[in-house]
Amino acid sequence: MSKVLHNFEGFQEKKKRKTLPPNRARMLPEFTIKDIQGNLDIDEDGNFIIISDGQDRNGKPILEDLDGRRVNKRGYLMNDQY
Repeated sequence: MSKVLHNFEGFQEKKKRKTLPPNRARMLPEFTIKDIQGNLDIDEDGNFIIISDGQDRNGKPILEDLDGRRVNKRGYLMNDQY
């Protein structure tokens, strides 16, 4: 059994993240977290309070920030075009 655990530990190394080629990295727009995150209140546990405004035609909940903009379940702004 110790042999199995020893072999398993070797596979727990962190994976390297792929880096974009320099020409592709220059094409990405610059932004801050405030540009992509909704305006949300935070509860005493540090969780975002997201407002539910019913369901869409597919039955998924419509989630909004304090400004009425659509957000996903993690509080990031959604683009209605996608």
